[in-house]
Amino acid sequence: MKDRKNIYKILIYIIVFIGSVYFLYKSKDEFSELRIQNHILILPLIILNILFFISNGLVTKIIIKIFDIHLSFKEWFGLSVTNTLGNYISPFRGGLISNALYLKKRYSFSYSSFISMLSGTYIIIFWINSLVGIISLILTNIFYDIYSSIILILFVISFILLSLIILIAPRFPTTRYTFINKFIQVINDWNIIRKKIDVLFKISAIALLNIIIMTFMSYIEFQLIGIKIDLIKLLVISLFSTFSIFLSITPANLGIREAFSIYSGQLLGIPVSQVLAISIIDRLINFSLSLIFGVYYSNILLNKTSKNVNQKGNNSWNS
Repeated sequence: MKDRKNIYKILIYIIVFIGSVYFLYKSKDEFSELRIQNHILILPLIILNILFFISNGLVTKIIIKIFDIHLSFKEWFGLSVTNTLGNYISPFRGGLISNALYLKKRYSFSYSSFISMLSGTYIIIFWINSLVGIISLILTNIFYDIYSSIILILFVISFILLSLIILIAPRFPTTRYTFINKFIQVINDWNIIRKKIDVLFKISAIALLNIIIMTFMSYIEFQLIGIKIDLIKLLVISLFSTFSIFLSITPANLGIREAFSIYSGQLLGIPVSQVLAISIIDRLINFSLSLIFGVYYSNILLNKTSKNVNQKGNNSWNS
């Protein structure tokens, strides 16, 4: 079974690599015209990426506090960067698995509760993204006379469904079947999360902050290659690309996120070569930082879990 997973992972890498090389070859003339104009702009991109790591880590810290788990800075920031690094080196958002394992070993945090925490985070973040997406599309229609019914429908459906999940979520009694109880626990834990108004407010605020960070990162990346694009257009591209997370079958969503960005970019009149150019810049900086921080904090988190396991072992031996 493990061999099959490894073969599947290798095949994904090969397909993505071949597809990327082919596309770059076919678009070599367009890419040859793009040049980095101002290298100093890499510095604010690094700062914004670090802020993005921090904001994602804060979401974990805030929502897991509901379960009476208090993470230190090294833990919540470390989980954020190791999650990003893990997603780069494995498909299906593999970084989340390492986070779940850490919380399980360190705090005995059940996998069902982790799924509840993760689901709750996504519900709130995508709810905010959908709302801002609807507003941004209305603005693009007003100021640029650009209208996309497909993207608007996606944002509206997402906003309505997530609003219903936030407002209406019944509690279910446990059954005698352990497997079914796992799903029931996920739903019931979400009920606990959604009733914490302060938590919903804080995560919503961070989600808005992340949208601002992503938009300005895209803006600076375009500036880096000497192209000026309005923030509202970049806002739409950034928001629409986040929905690619539902198709996270490749490492770091490689190729999938780009497809979403290209589609929305084409609707807004942004050439494919430009969208891909900033995507490459974004991934290079993000991966480099996640590698630097990820290796360092992986060691810290591993030491913490090792100490925790040793303490449990000593306690069980003494008892």
